[in-house]
Amino acid sequence: MRHARSKNDAGVTQRNTRPPATLAQQIVRGVAAGFVATQVLDVLSMFFYENLTDEDRLSEDRARRGHQAYEKMVMAAAEMTGVHLTEEQIKFFGWKFHRAFGFAGGVQYMMLREKFAATKTGFGLAYGVAFYAIADEILIYLAKATPGPRNFNWKAHARGAIAHIGYGVACEIVAKSFDKVAEYEAGQGWALAEDLGKPRRPTDVDARSTRPRPRARVIAKAGPKSAKSANEH
Repeated sequence: MRHARSKNDAGVTQRNTRPPATLAQQIVRGVAAGFVATQVLDVLSMFFYENLTDEDRLSEDRARRGHQAYEKMVMAAAEMTGVHLTEEQIKFFGWKFHRAFGFAGGVQYMMLREKFAATKTGFGLAYGVAFYAIADEILIYLAKATPGPRNFNWKAHARGAIAHIGYGVACEIVAKSFDKVAEYEAGQGWALAEDLGKPRRPTDVDARSTRPRPRARVIAKAGPKSAKSANEH
């Protein structure tokens, strides 16, 4: 990957772009982005849900038949494996599945962003919309975890879209933060390499340390024989 060079305010040559992220870095950064983005999604989703009228909330609950989509995914997995789950366990593991799905979305965002610059279009807004349309509106329906988009009113769809847009933007904010750190580290390394390649200007300290020192005068002590000779003269 080629990096452009520029000089900062201090006149230090540095790189303008970050180095490409390794697979391990993409995963770690993606989990961090997914964690933050899932928090944002949940806050937005719950905010709008709690501000629904009782009638709208009851209508959604009837359409879901008492269980969220992620809870139904857990119920389907338990049925396939022959495991019996209590209602409390369904809610517990369903919530864990929801969180894990959100973290995985963050990893996917980082990987796509590393390969395709268009992923961060609109500061993550495009990814949020695509994530909502593909995952919530299509895949979950095909998995029979929801009764279908037509069973929910426009408020439910708007809430889902806004929450996922927030998810995408949060992913990009975290990604940008990692970019800044990587750019700083790359710039520092480049400046250090530049400095090591240049001859160092001698300083006053260097001049003093390299200045030849005067030879110490050695005065030999007169021995007994020398003293006797002196008295004879």
